[in-house]
Amino acid sequence: MRTLKKIAQILYCPCAKDHVIQHFAIDSRQTKLGGLFFALPGEKVDGHQFLGEVAQKNAIAAVVREDYSGPDFGLSLLRVDDVQSSLQTLAKIAFATRREKVIAITGSMGKTTTKEFLATLLEAKYRVAKTPENYNTQLTVPLTLLNLEGEYDVLILEMGMGDLGEIANLVNIAPPDIAMVTRIAPAGIEDFRGGLYAIAQAKAEIFSQTRTQLGIVSAQAARFNTVLYGGRASKWIYGWKSDLPDVREADFVMEEKVEGIVINDSPPISLSFEGDHLKENFLAAASCARALGLSWKEIQDQAKKCKPYKLRFQRIERDGITFIQDCYNANPDSMVAALKNLPKPAKQGKVIGILGTMPDLGKASSHYHKEVGSFAAKSLDHLLCIGEEAKEMAMHFGKTAEHFSEKGAVKEKLFALAKPGDVVLIKGANSLKLWEILKE
Repeated sequence: MRTLKKIAQILYCPCAKDHVIQHFAIDSRQTKLGGLFFALPGEKVDGHQFLGEVAQKNAIAAVVREDYSGPDFGLSLLRVDDVQSSLQTLAKIAFATRREKVIAITGSMGKTTTKEFLATLLEAKYRVAKTPENYNTQLTVPLTLLNLEGEYDVLILEMGMGDLGEIANLVNIAPPDIAMVTRIAPAGIEDFRGGLYAIAQAKAEIFSQTRTQLGIVSAQAARFNTVLYGGRASKWIYGWKSDLPDVREADFVMEEKVEGIVINDSPPISLSFEGDHLKENFLAAASCARALGLSWKEIQDQAKKCKPYKLRFQRIERDGITFIQDCYNANPDSMVAALKNLPKPAKQGKVIGILGTMPDLGKASSHYHKEVGSFAAKSLDHLLCIGEEAKEMAMHFGKTAEHFSEKGAVKEKLFALAKPGDVVLIKGANSLKLWEILKE
């Protein structure tokens, strides 16, 4: 399917050229020699505006809207009614030719970390491919499938959603053999009537394909019937011994012991990272690894290689100060998880939090920001807030809280306040780019 002529036939476009497509892109900055570019309309920019840049990077073709009337810049243009639908159609056809065991992962928290841990574990025994970074959307999952070359034993796909029907669409493109659901949390609920129950319903769409024979579900997510009983797949439940569901016994139960974590009858497994929420992500990965035939010894050995993914509860030591950089996402549950799992400061040391706005919480936003502010008062000595809605956090934290409107002022205050022996949590919405605070 990687010839331009074949792609044109699939999309019902006239094209006599028979070039081999070397790469697929939806971002003009990532276009490569011999590439095919999908000119997608966006909220802020339109891909059609970048055809000239794409041509300069030696791409050979672009999929454009039927009504595009601008120059072709020497590119072969494939005109279609819907560019996104065309991308997904091609991805589905590309996927149908593959033979890997497919694992899909969704949930509100820990998708990327679980995916990375699982890939690390499985590499002990299998050739593993996975979606890069946090490629989990209606655009980036299909793009991953189109760019996937070579043969593998296992393919791990992270799947996110912003609305009902989106995960159903992704598993229609790439039906999984095993589907995993991490915790369900109030993340991106602004457009969801029904709150957490509606989010759970949307996540449960991951079980909608008949190819899916096994579901691996967190104990917390299993409390939602739509998840526990969704689809025809049998379900395995995993969780901490202290967090088991009322519905039935869990299949994979984890306990913390002096020698490391123990899962069911496993030997103690030593992990190089802190945080109960990260360890729960590891438990999810280990449960799936067991389903794919890994021994506890193989899991124990590979666990030494598992590390938190970038911007997810990353520990950074600088000038005697311990920074926990956890600023890829922010929802009420992930805020509380980060606050609960902070390392202790040195004697006489302080715990400082930089907490940013939690986006897309709709009418419940004020309630959740107040709730996090009150909870933070139990864990932090000082709170520095950024973002308009984060004012509610500061108000409910108390007298050692301050609110700022821009990062430069937060950074200045932080480094005036923080001393060796202190612990600093940096957490907020990805859009705030709070990781820039630690840039030199």
